[in-house]
Amino acid sequence: MIADFLYKIDNDFNPPLSSKTNLSDYVKKVIVNAELIIDQKDGKIRGLVVLYCNDYDTKSAYIPLVGVLSEFRGCGIAKRCMLEAINVARKKGMKKIMIHSNNPVAIKLYKDLGFHIIEEGDRKLMQLSF
Repeated sequence: MIADFLYKIDNDFNPPLSSKTNLSDYVKKVIVNAELIIDQKDGKIRGLVVLYCNDYDTKSAYIPLVGVLSEFRGCGIAKRCMLEAINVARKKGMKKIMIHSNNPVAIKLYKDLGFHIIEEGDRKLMQLSF
């Protein structure tokens, strides 16, 4: 189910996800190592946030992926999933969350949630401290 979702959103990313990693291997990795915040309805994944809360030295969480199916964009799914990811990171003792993005719509959402740009480049590195 997660792999099907990733294949559907693959080309929404620049570059596509599949150009950076084997999507089947990626699904196996995130199921074992990450927190998955999933928005689904009628058994269909509409949105997904992948959250790693495993840097206990710096108490930093990292979000490598936020995705919403195109037909559900603008419905608040990414925002709800991100808010849940923030809550999960807090409960796990993290003090900050980092995320990279080159998507202007996503960057606006992250700023609205309190993230700040800490590094410019092809993809902006953003951070939320709490």
